[in-house]
Amino acid sequence: MALVLMPFSFFTPKPLNWVAIGDSITYLNEHTDETGNRVSKGYMTRVTEQLPAIHYINQGHNGWTSGGIAKEIENLGLVKADVYSVFLGTNDWWQGRPLGAFADYQNNTGNNTVYGSFRIIINKLRSLNAAARVILITPIA
Repeated sequence: MALVLMPFSFFTPKPLNWVAIGDSITYLNEHTDETGNRVSKGYMTRVTEQLPAIHYINQGHNGWTSGGIAKEIENLGLVKADVYSVFLGTNDWWQGRPLGAFADYQNNTGNNTVYGSFRIIINKLRSLNAAARVILITPIA
């Protein structure tokens, strides 16, 4: 039995590249001082502490909506990654942006609703790496 387990003890997880796209919740991961130190660690730091093979790029933009990200998607310098997370919606809600309908996403209707904005964002991510995992995170309460 020890011989069977021995090879597994040398297993090193494959490094994964993660691009985290979001608003201030993402942005503040590297700027905890801007929270008045109410936050000591952001969610990306917490994830990578538990899963050290994951390396992230913080694409958080303080105060931005899904519409702002979609509008600037070609100018953000996004890179090919294994995993993308999109954590948006809080500022959309605060600013009263229309959610729209799932048909806005399905029909690629543009950047007038949250659903339409998400379609633009996801289209860009798929163009960078069609095989990447995309994780959508909604606002927290």
